[in-house]
Amino acid sequence: MLFSFKNAKKLLTADKKQRRIYRYKLLNDIAHRNGWRLHSPRYEPWNDPEYLRILEAGGYVFNDKKFMIYQLAKSTANMAGDTAECGVFKGNGSWLILHAEKNPDSTHHVFDSFEGVSEPLPTDNLNRPGAYEWKKHDMAHPLESVRGKLSPFPKTQYYKGWIPERFAEVADRRFKFVHVDVDLYQPTLDSFKFFYDKMLPGGIMLCDDYACPGTPGAMQAVEEFLADKPENAVTTIAGSGFIVKHG
Repeated sequence: MLFSFKNAKKLLTADKKQRRIYRYKLLNDIAHRNGWRLHSPRYEPWNDPEYLRILEAGGYVFNDKKFMIYQLAKSTANMAGDTAECGVFKGNGSWLILHAEKNPDSTHHVFDSFEGVSEPLPTDNLNRPGAYEWKKHDMAHPLESVRGKLSPFPKTQYYKGWIPERFAEVADRRFKFVHVDVDLYQPTLDSFKFFYDKMLPGGIMLCDDYACPGTPGAMQAVEEFLADKPENAVTTIAGSGFIVKHG
C-alpha cells in the first residue's frame, strides 16, 4: 500500500511526460496486491498491425499464446522443410502457422483425433480442490470445420486419428516447425519422440501447454524427453515452451 501511495502522489505532481510512467507504476502496484502483473508498456503486441490483420481475417481477438505461435513460425518461414501441428482443436494455430509461411514448397501437416483429447493419465490431473479434471473427448472439434477454416491453404494435409497412429505417414519428411498442443502427457511425449529426429537444424518445436498450470503432464513429458538431449526448453510468458533443434 505504501508504494501505491507514493506513486499516486507522484502521479498528481508529475509533468505530462512522466505522468504515463507513474500511472503505469500505480496500476502495477495495485495489480501486484491482487496477484496480477501488468504488461510492460514498452511494446504492445495487441497493436502489431501485421498480427492484427491476420487475427481479424480469422475472426480472432488477441491471445498471447497465438502471438508466440505466429512469431516462432515466422522465424522459420524462409527455411526448407514442412510444418506440422499436433492437436489443432479449431485450427487457430494452423491458421497462424500457414499465414507465417514464406516457402511455397512447404506442406503443413495436421494431426488430430477430432474427437477431443485421449485418455488422460493420473499425471495429467492436479488432484486438488477446484482444479479441472481432464476427461477423454474434452476439446472435441469436427474435422470438417477445420478444413473449412484452412481452405485458403491448399498445401495442407489432414491425418485423422489418435496420436501417434498416423505419424508414420510422414516419416520421410523433414520439418522446420512443429506445434504440439495435445494437453496431455502421453501424446505430448509421443509427438516429441517422433518429430525430434525429423527436425532440421534451426527448426523449432513448440509445446503450447508446457508451463500451463492446468496441463502438468505436458511439462513432465517434455522434460523427460529432453533429459538426455542437448536442447533445453525455453519458457514463454504465455506459458508455452519451445526448443531450437541443434545441428
